[in-house]
Amino acid sequence: MFPFLPALTSGCFLLLAFIIGVNSRKVNVIANRWLGVFLFCIGIALLDDPLFFNTQFRGHPIYQSVMNISFFSLAPTLYFCISYFVTPAKTFEKKDLWHFSILFIIIFGSVISLFLPTEIKSLPSEVEVVSQTFLETLFGLLLTIIPVSIYWLLCYKKLLAHLKNVQLYASSIETVDLAWLRYFLWGLVVMIVVMSCQIIFSIPFINSICYVVYLVLAFYLAYFAVQQGAVFNQKTQDDLDLKEIIEESLQPEVTRKQLFSEEQLTDLKIKLTTLMEKQKPYLVSDLGLPKLAQMMELSTNELSYLINAGFEDNFYGFVNQYRVEESKRILMSLKYQHLSMVGIAFEAGFNSKTAFNTAFKKIVGVSPTEFQKIKTP
Repeated sequence: MFPFLPALTSGCFLLLAFIIGVNSRKVNVIANRWLGVFLFCIGIALLDDPLFFNTQFRGHPIYQSVMNISFFSLAPTLYFCISYFVTPAKTFEKKDLWHFSILFIIIFGSVISLFLPTEIKSLPSEVEVVSQTFLETLFGLLLTIIPVSIYWLLCYKKLLAHLKNVQLYASSIETVDLAWLRYFLWGLVVMIVVMSCQIIFSIPFINSICYVVYLVLAFYLAYFAVQQGAVFNQKTQDDLDLKEIIEESLQPEVTRKQLFSEEQLTDLKIKLTTLMEKQKPYLVSDLGLPKLAQMMELSTNELSYLINAGFEDNFYGFVNQYRVEESKRILMSLKYQHLSMVGIAFEAGFNSKTAFNTAFKKIVGVSPTEFQKIKTP
């Protein structure tokens, strides 16, 4: 009987790879292309089970080469997908090719094997089944489980660093913090565990549910991938500036460049404070560092330095200080009593109730509801 569920799961990943790769919304374009390649490799790899019992495919010399290539491509394509999501103005460099070094060896070996004599390629019948099972387990570990596990750790580390870096240039991080990718990576952990059990132990129960797990993961990723927001603004100079700011933030404070004298810093602090209080740009929920820098007639790097050195804060914390103060004023005003907490959050410049509650409690020490009870007669 043809295994329907594995074929369906493979088809879902291949379709999802096409949808994300085409990227009709044109956000995070290169990152999504890498994500599309990663999902395409998963789709091809999952075809192994549907085609396993088909001797026409199984016996073809190119079959196993294609499977090996797709399996080993998973780790590096996932890594570059995450790298392009979290790095502004990311470019592919020659040194990045080493991530594909083993893949090149596999491709070279596969090409060579096509020209080997038949008697060399064939195994004696009495050891063929045992050797094939052993080799498949070995290749499963070396080409999939171990590399993907190592690269998973590298990718998760990059996403955690991004969560910190995004606060340097965004005032609302919910749409650009890539939380959906972090959750997807945890879904991959489940996939890796299930795949390990399937390859090493061949547990019947695991074999029966593994493709259900894979299918759920495909639908989960599809849901979030199609509504993802643009992480960077796709303007080359702005992205280069943000890249410089992020790299600068990783350096010790004593080695960072001093862009302004103490007198200039004092004058610019007064100018920025006046701008924030009079024009209230923080009321725009998607206010970013480049936009505020433009209003201040500074470069993004200069404004970032001003906020870090002058106010001892990052851009996210600096803007949300003003939003919290605005929300406190609204909470104590009779004029806005008709507004719900969500309405107050939007009125103060926050783009979600969760972000409002988190920032308010961090700065004030109590929740907005508790504050309102205390301050309202």
